[in-house]
Order: sequence, then C-alpha cells, then structure tokens
Amino acid sequence: MLPLSRRDFLKYSSCGLVAIGVGTLDLPFIFNSRAFAVGQSVDLTMEGALVEMIDQTQVFHWLYSSPLTGPAFPGPVIYAVTGDEITINLTNSLGEAHAFQIVSTDVKVGSIPPGGKASI
Repeated sequence: MLPLSRRDFLKYSSCGLVAIGVGTLDLPFIFNSRAFAVGQSVDLTMEGALVEMIDQTQVFHWLYSSPLTGPAFPGPVIYAVTGDEITINLTNSLGEAHAFQIVSTDVKVGSIPPGGKASI
C-alpha cells in the first residue's frame, strides 16, 4: 500500500466533508417543490431478498420494494412536506403477517396477513 500524501489526504477529506454536507440537505426544499409523491399513491411490497454486506457476504433481509426501485435496503425514500397527502398501498408477499409503521408519526397499520393488502 502506497503512503497517502498530505495533499491527497486534504483532497479526500474535503470531498468527504462536502458529501456529508450535501447528504444532510433537505433537497425538496432547495428546489422549492412539493413532495415527490403528492397527489399520487406509493406502492410498497414487503418481500425477502439477499443484501450484500460490506464484506461481500449475502444476508437475507425483509425489505420494502417499489415498482421504481425494486427491493431496496434501506427502503425507498418518500419525500413529503407538512400537509401533503400521500396514499401508501402495501402488499405483503412474505410468508407471515407483518405490520407497517412510520416512526415518529401517526402512520401505522396493524397486522397484514401473507398475500394481504392495506392502504393508508
């Protein structure tokens, strides 16, 4: 492994700080737009899939998928602002019942049986 020069260290550190800064921005507000999902429904399917870990091993997880992203870990991001109304359609394709909740909100669905559907 080659040693890292001071110049390269500063360059990579600066890029990392910029990435962290951009990652913490609330992008929908920058563009002064409404939520990406306003006035429409978001379809989510609960399913199992293998997720590749940092050491390249495959680990089975329960995930949410959408028609646009497929299975995603972490799940698909839904941008919204206060007052937006979004319909979330859930389908449980797992082999057992599963509930759904968005933490820190009142959005919560009780047990959805295997093959079952619910909307919020």
